[in-house]
Amino acid sequence: MTAAEQRQPPPYFALYAQTIVANGFGILPVLPGKKKPRYPRWQTAGFKLPDPAWLERHVRKYPTDSVGLGCGRLTGIDIDDLDATKAHSIQQAAFQELGETTLIRVGRWPKRTLVYRADDQIDTARFGAVEILARGSQFVGWGIHPDTQQPYYWLDDSPLDADAADLPVIRRDDLDRFIKRISALIGRYIPDIGPPPANDNSAHARSNVAVVRNAHGLVVDHRDEFMRGIVWEEFCRGYRTPEELAARAWSLFAAEAELSRPKHGRGNRRWSYRDALSKAKYLCRKQAALRFRPARDQVQHLNSFRQPGYWTDERKAEHQREGARRAMTPAALIVNRRMLDGVPISAGQCTVPVSELVKQTNLSESAVKTARHDLREVGLWISERGVYVPMPVSG
Repeated sequence: MTAAEQRQPPPYFALYAQTIVANGFGILPVLPGKKKPRYPRWQTAGFKLPDPAWLERHVRKYPTDSVGLGCGRLTGIDIDDLDATKAHSIQQAAFQELGETTLIRVGRWPKRTLVYRADDQIDTARFGAVEILARGSQFVGWGIHPDTQQPYYWLDDSPLDADAADLPVIRRDDLDRFIKRISALIGRYIPDIGPPPANDNSAHARSNVAVVRNAHGLVVDHRDEFMRGIVWEEFCRGYRTPEELAARAWSLFAAEAELSRPKHGRGNRRWSYRDALSKAKYLCRKQAALRFRPARDQVQHLNSFRQPGYWTDERKAEHQREGARRAMTPAALIVNRRMLDGVPISAGQCTVPVSELVKQTNLSESAVKTARHDLREVGLWISERGVYVPMPVSG
């Protein structure tokens, strides 16, 4: 066997897809060695079985695709914790509140996914180390895990030898009870951002602007507001990083919006994942500003925030990473790094003027001023009369 043949992934889709569908599970092809579905509009796999003719063609064309299981009728309890004791406790709580399932898929032990059948319309949501994989989600059942480079596996039964109709049924009330029970283990999820936008009776809570759909049910007008509403709703469900938000929002937007028409109905620019990522970053920055902005009276007492001896290289690097986590723009991150460089460990403050930052960063004066304003808004710095004091971010 050649080295190239050894690197070729097993033909998971060819081996298992048709049997899994025969057992009542909706499936979708996933790119080998990844978690990303091969096709953009894959969400229907959670609610209907694939066309047999299409399935046969795909088996011939892409036999080595990983096999994904679509969520909707299926619901997965994804335990995303590397603490074996905690992961086991969450599983036991799920068995007691939701029923005992024999379908448990593992990618990287002790993380695992418990598979149930949904009786209600359940939406995907994250609660600390637990994610409810429901409408708009999927997970890989057979394939190579991108991190471990080892195959996913099932602890007991699998969809190869179980019928989807025989899975334990769960409802939203069951999930509420389960989440409350494990709140001490996962850190109780308490929304601190107010309620999501008003529901317009579509599949997801949306903007108050009335979107316009075509005869096929796809959104054709007010798509910008439509995407913004999706990003906000996913934020409310617990997805708090720009990357998570963008991935969730784009998959939902791509399933429900008309993508063949250009943006704003003119030009050549098409909707893409970058649009979702841009809106996700903006929302994360705004929410960080609301959450971390210091009180107004703090700037009157900068002396109490100076910490001589504190700002080591390690703490400066941690501060820079926190800026990236709060979705600061590239320009703001560059300015943040230069301002941190200008904080002597003996002083705990930065007095580097804008003119010097312009030289050091090769940014315009306007860009530097905007960046410093944004850094203050999200609570990474406080200032008074040209003196900037970095705020600790540990914890």
